[in-house]
Amino acid sequence: MTKYVLFSAIGGTDPISNFRDGSMLHICRVYKPESVYLYLSKEMCEFHDKDDRYRFCIHRLGELLGHKFDVHIIERRDLVDVHKFDLFYKEYRELIKEIREKHSDATVILNVSSGTPSMKGALQFIAAVSGDSIIPVQVSTPAKKINEHRENIKDYDVHFYWEYNKDNTKDFENRCSKSESVTLLAEVMKNVVVNHIDAYDYSAALAVAESIKNHIPSDVVCLLKAMKWRTQLDVLKMLKELNSLPYDLLPEKNNENYKIVEYLLWLQTKIHNEEYADFVRGITPILTSLLERALKVLCNIDAVKDYCEMRGINRNVPYWCLEKLNKNPEVLGALQARFKGNFIPDFLNTETMTVLLKHFSSHEIIEDIETLNKIEKKIRNEAAHTITIVTKERVINATEGYSPEDIFNLLVKVTKAIDIKIDNNTLKSYDNANRIIKNMLF
Repeated sequence: MTKYVLFSAIGGTDPISNFRDGSMLHICRVYKPESVYLYLSKEMCEFHDKDDRYRFCIHRLGELLGHKFDVHIIERRDLVDVHKFDLFYKEYRELIKEIREKHSDATVILNVSSGTPSMKGALQFIAAVSGDSIIPVQVSTPAKKINEHRENIKDYDVHFYWEYNKDNTKDFENRCSKSESVTLLAEVMKNVVVNHIDAYDYSAALAVAESIKNHIPSDVVCLLKAMKWRTQLDVLKMLKELNSLPYDLLPEKNNENYKIVEYLLWLQTKIHNEEYADFVRGITPILTSLLERALKVLCNIDAVKDYCEMRGINRNVPYWCLEKLNKNPEVLGALQARFKGNFIPDFLNTETMTVLLKHFSSHEIIEDIETLNKIEKKIRNEAAHTITIVTKERVINATEGYSPEDIFNLLVKVTKAIDIKIDNNTLKSYDNANRIIKNMLF
């Protein structure tokens, strides 16, 4: 059986008005919460001091129902600015957090019909961005419209109103309902999710989506998790997230190719978001991978396997190996010629691979590879020797006229030339995934 805890601001129609339960008392009658937290402003504290009307009616209701209510009074005797939304949102958020921690096994009900508009609005918002453990409940008036008559709450006989309360019968009308305004707010939050998706910020989109997961298809959260892993270039976790879903987001499945394609698409998002520092830092790894692949496809040279040895802490960095190079004088000779007999077997880099590509291949793409190698070297030197904001203009100046888009297009051109499929549909892969998610939201 579900346990409930009620948090309620107190308004002028509490505890009883027009010979019917006020909102707070009616929620107690319907849901029978184990604990009730009443939030009283300065004015409500004065009524509480006069006749203890709120606790009196709750305890009498408990006797009638055979149910024990544990009542807590939260007094704010200095509170007169009852119209300030920010004030209530911040305090209510902390109070409700404490209540949830204290009653971790219970569902918290928020009374969104009592108190001032700012109080009710703050509680609506808190409920909207919380999970299943918080329910906003509104209570309609018996006439289903604004009460035309209101008791004189200053000259109030709580005993009289309790005795003549028409809701004190077994067949009373249940006027409680879950607030639909949460759904409206969830619609607003959906648009926030969309804005994050359009910026390829899937971590932010996921955080917002999880706060309204009861109002969106469960697949949306799974897809956002998958796309989050994708932007982190963790394709294995992405595929694991998609394992039970009927969505195919990866345009390239070949084990040797998908890493290059996914890295290029990641670079594309950096250009879209004008995150040029990340784009610049990302050029060297992708160019290195492309040139390794180009040597295999265009020159039948597997540089890593045939002419390198692995070094580094994890032995995962390829270095040229003289012993292996000596077995192929033409490869070693090409490198020695480029460095005028002073070739040093350092780590496998884009410059040395470009030397071999020029020597062993006459493919037209070599010219673009040379251009990329020069661009990469200039950008690398710029990044290594300056601390500055990386703008599009700075990239153009550093590369003598190449924009990030130009560089990206050259990378794509080289990719196509070495037998890796990357068409327009592939380049729209992120946007296609975004479209799937957004269509599910609306």
